[in-house]
Amino acid sequence: MRHRSAFAFLLSIVVAACGGRVRGTAAGGSSSGEGDHPDAGSGGDAGGGWSDVLGVYGDCSFAQFGVGSGSGGTLTLSRDPSGTLVVTYALPYDAGPAFSLDFAATSSTSATLDPTGQPIPWEAFCFGSNVMPSDSGLPPPDPVPTQLTLGLASGALTYDARTVYLSVVVDPAFDADVECEGNTAGSITCSKQ
Repeated sequence: MRHRSAFAFLLSIVVAACGGRVRGTAAGGSSSGEGDHPDAGSGGDAGGGWSDVLGVYGDCSFAQFGVGSGSGGTLTLSRDPSGTLVVTYALPYDAGPAFSLDFAATSSTSATLDPTGQPIPWEAFCFGSNVMPSDSGLPPPDPVPTQLTLGLASGALTYDARTVYLSVVVDPAFDADVECEGNTAGSITCSKQ
């Protein structure tokens, strides 16, 4: 009996030292409580809550992404072994992933692009500066929609009410021989399927 009370006393000290949560039992049983899950989202794991929302999101809409707005496609949210959140956006007509981006969790419902400079396909209205001499007296030709690959200056990912919100800002560094006009920021919103 004396050994049991000593064990109970020692266990109460350990529980108090751990903030009142028990992560497991020595006898191989399980304990209950919010802190049991390794991705519980409290303490040192800022992005733990993301584990509950990984998966495929459809019903996507995009605003000013490149130069256009519209709807369609799917967004898949996954986590690699290092803990990085990976966002993959697939086009609506099954043409494969349009892009894949890495994010670092900053809380259980938000993440930031990490690292910056990740490439993303972007559309802009472009025309070559050498298409028509400037002294011809004619107006410049209408720019043509052009698919470019640009680096991202920043990005944010948030989750709320079964919906993922992605917003990005591109670094509009174009080729010196091409003059382009287009949006430098865009967003995608997708709901859990």
